Amino acid sequence: GGLGGGDGVEFGWCMRVKFVIMSVVVAIQGMCLSQATILWPFFLRDNYGWDTQNYSIALFVTSLTTTGGLGLIPMFERRWGSRPTAVFAMLLAGASGMLSFVMAKQHTVAIMLHVALMGTCITALTVVDPCLKSLASLCMSQGAQGRSFGFMATAQAIGSMTGNLAAPYLYSTSNHYAMGSSLPMSIACVLLLVASGATYLVIVPNPREKAKVHKLDYLGPLMPKRLDKES
Repeated sequence: GGLGGGDGVEFGWCMRVKFVIMSVVVAIQGMCLSQATILWPFFLRDNYGWDTQNYSIALFVTSLTTTGGLGLIPMFERRWGSRPTAVFAMLLAGASGMLSFVMAKQHTVAIMLHVALMGTCITALTVVDPCLKSLASLCMSQGAQGRSFGFMATAQAIGSMTGNLAAPYLYSTSNHYAMGSSLPMSIACVLLLVASGATYLVIVPNPREKAKVHKLDYLGPLMPKRLDKES
């Protein structure tokens, strides 16, 4: 019963706790992505005087890199595995997002660096989404896949709403103190650091699950075939 579902494979409370932790990681990813997407135009307007046309060009370039990143994720997972790929993507997103706000200066090279770093942050946060969900699915049985993905979608939506509400307040608060505009992305960086650590530590399968993890790493997150009954 519950999220575990029965299909011939034991998924006890420990695996369910792992699934809940991974759902929190998915919520953090959704919150940080919405926060970055909301705050970027504010930052470009306030610091560089960019209008909507300039921002749309930067967002278009970011969309292209995101599309390319999504296409490359299966290759990265086949080479390094799902867990290292997800951890690296979240660390990259956190570091590039914070640096893009902290290091922004008023000259051409700095502006180009800011756009490149922020584009990297948004791209990494977007492409890590299917990777995290494929990892979370390892914690649940085949019979519970529908409910588990619904639970993750709800967690991600809550994270996105939290980011939408908190980002403008944190941005305005940050501007009133000595931190400039870097407070929101600094918080996001810390959260992504925690999320990447949780992902690395939590998804450690027991010997019974190792073959399944190996096969899922080979297939990649875009081929979510369940292999519970093949071990």
